[in-house]
Amino acid sequence: TVCWHRVVRTATAMIKQPIYSALREEIIAPEELYWLDDKEFFRRFHPERYGPFELLERTARRELLKTAWEGSFDPERKEHRRLMDLDVRGDRQTEIARMLSSRLQRTVRPWEVIIDIPEPVSFEIDLPVHTGPDFVPFPHSESVFSGPVVESFSAALRKIRLFLPEGTLEEGVKAAEEILGP
Repeated sequence: TVCWHRVVRTATAMIKQPIYSALREEIIAPEELYWLDDKEFFRRFHPERYGPFELLERTARRELLKTAWEGSFDPERKEHRRLMDLDVRGDRQTEIARMLSSRLQRTVRPWEVIIDIPEPVSFEIDLPVHTGPDFVPFPHSESVFSGPVVESFSAALRKIRLFLPEGTLEEGVKAAEEILGP
């Protein structure tokens, strides 16, 4: 659960979003990401080169966005499934930024709006477990990681979160509920 903690998810999202965007827009090439330690990574990508890199600087200074809204990911909901597509997610983030800019009468940049959805968790292990005279697949062994336990654990951890800058949270909740659902 440490890797799924809200603060870790926020920092991770604040790094992933501008890097994904920069790669997609060909601002940077994948090769530029190779062989970098943390210090060099944060030194190399500046907002002067590409505005969304501001999130990298903020992450390095531990000035993280705030959680404005959180809800359980429901794979049965069409909009939740659609948000797994990063381009669709980007469109929703831009839509929320426009709504917030209009409502707050100030500019909220699209990269300051992050919708985070963790990837599905899997504890599937394809190892045979010796149970006496036979071997059985791990999921069928008498492990604490039975199918229902894993599903329940995964569902409890998998949250959709909306991260926003300070001063936009109240309106962010309203926008999230309009776009992402209650």
